[in-house]
Amino acid sequence: MNTSVLGALPTFTVAVCYRLRLAVVLYALLVLPFSLLLNYHMVDGLAGLSSPGLLVRILMGAVLVMVIGSVRHFAIQLQRTSVSTQYLDDILSSMADMLLVVDGRGIVLKANGAASEAFGGEEADLVGRSVISLLEDHGCDARSTELLVRVLREQEERTIEADLDVARGERIQATIACTRLRRRQASDAMVLTIRDVTEVQRAARLARELELTSERVRLQTSLAQADRMASVGKLAAGVAHEINNPLAYVMINLESLGEDLPDLARIVSRHRGALEEGLSAEEQQMVQQEMLDDIVDRVEESMDGAKRVRNIVRDLKAFSNADTDRRGPVDLNQVVESALSMTATEIKYRAQLETDLQDVPELEGNEGRLCQVFLNLLLNATQAIEAGRVEDNTIRVHTRVDGREVVAEVSDTGPGIEPEVLDRVFEPFFTTKEAPVGTGLGLSLCHGIVTAHGGEMSARSEVGAGATFEVRLPLDPPDEAGGRRPISSGDFKAVAGRGRILVVDDDEAVAAAVRRTLSVLHDVEVLPSGAAAKEVLRADQAFDMIVCDLMMPEVTGMDLHDWLHSWSADLAGRMVFLTGGSFTPRARKFQREMADRCLEKPFDKRQLNLLVNKLLSS
Repeated sequence: MNTSVLGALPTFTVAVCYRLRLAVVLYALLVLPFSLLLNYHMVDGLAGLSSPGLLVRILMGAVLVMVIGSVRHFAIQLQRTSVSTQYLDDILSSMADMLLVVDGRGIVLKANGAASEAFGGEEADLVGRSVISLLEDHGCDARSTELLVRVLREQEERTIEADLDVARGERIQATIACTRLRRRQASDAMVLTIRDVTEVQRAARLARELELTSERVRLQTSLAQADRMASVGKLAAGVAHEINNPLAYVMINLESLGEDLPDLARIVSRHRGALEEGLSAEEQQMVQQEMLDDIVDRVEESMDGAKRVRNIVRDLKAFSNADTDRRGPVDLNQVVESALSMTATEIKYRAQLETDLQDVPELEGNEGRLCQVFLNLLLNATQAIEAGRVEDNTIRVHTRVDGREVVAEVSDTGPGIEPEVLDRVFEPFFTTKEAPVGTGLGLSLCHGIVTAHGGEMSARSEVGAGATFEVRLPLDPPDEAGGRRPISSGDFKAVAGRGRILVVDDDEAVAAAVRRTLSVLHDVEVLPSGAAAKEVLRADQAFDMIVCDLMMPEVTGMDLHDWLHSWSADLAGRMVFLTGGSFTPRARKFQREMADRCLEKPFDKRQLNLLVNKLLSS
């Protein structure tokens, strides 16, 4: 029967029932009373009212009224159901998603307008078809259809992804949401909601591409920054090497002057009377005690300045060596002090500095990389505090021993770190700073360096109360440290007699300073190059020791050592190497192997004498 006829039937039935009921009511109100009255007069009074015919008519009228009422109630309910069904059909037709209702065998029972439009045709064309063949006809891949067959068979609720060809000539990316049809009576029917997610997927791909592009830009920026830092490191290493050579002899000569001038001042003071005879007033002023004391003070001040330069050079070397794997004994307090000296200018305009560096034992590690850790932590603490309120802010650095660990903490009184940010501070490329200040690599690299040392790095913070970063580094057992401990006076026995020492250095001033220092106790010969040393040693190997510069043109200290080892292994084992920095993998490897016989420039007289005497006494 036509759907429009079915839809109109309840309305027609209600109208007919309404008219029949009106007729019955009119009959009851008009015809029935007249019939009663007529029977009453025509038949014997009340006896006429009990006529069987009249009673039958009354009963039939009542039954007719009840039947008409029931039919009307049924018609009203049918009308309401029809309205609800039409309303549901309107909703399904308005859906943008395609909807198919299928039975347990996958036969389509119902389809909405979007499904009919997408697959071509009317709903009647889809009803009765197999949903599997329908999807296959529209380009669904075998994997998705096999999965759908299993879902229908097992009545499983899940979502399937598939690519489909639709009637408008496009291929779309779709999701097929499979849900069981929930009814009062048992049913194996399922509802398939097919949604076109092509634009969503395209937007997601675009977002991923944008994220990858952004990540690539951040990575390129970080790599460029790392390249610049490597260049700065190489420059720092070169500057440190060039400074170390002149600084070595400046410090030795200043130290010698500092030792000799007080003796000279005492001699002049004791013989001042004789010296002043024949001197002019101006010349007499030169030998006065005040002038002599002032000269001594100026030498001491110059020595203090040279030591400050040495510390700066040491910091530069630590910074430049951060990309090497060289490990050895490290004084963590010295590392922290180096980082503090490099950040002092930044800190003084933002906060007061408090340090509590307790005595801590040496640990095994890479000094340059650990310096990089604390340099980064101090810069982060400084950048967390706004400039101009020095008296209200504090940066605190604390070191201590905790069991078999050395602990260092860097705290600030900045704004603190939000909890959701605190959980991600060690993630690569994560930063809350704007470029170019933040690259998101600083804390990540620091965490990696500390972890590579077998340690742990953590952060704690309270919003509005600053932040604290804690570094924990393990202490190796004393008998397993394997590193070189500082040279002390107890490392050697007294040397009997004068030794014969050969000094090889291409820097004339350094060689002269070394000769001047060692010639007090030993006989010293100086040669300007490794090639000259070869010539001499071929003819004469009667030296007790050789003090040689590590990096020289043409024949280096390493070359001389390797050559000499084939001639006299014993003498090669008594070579001391002076170095201002190692610039090649071979030099760094050699310096690690000869760590107990290498002396870093600039050095002082005591260090040189201790190392020479140690080897001579052995």
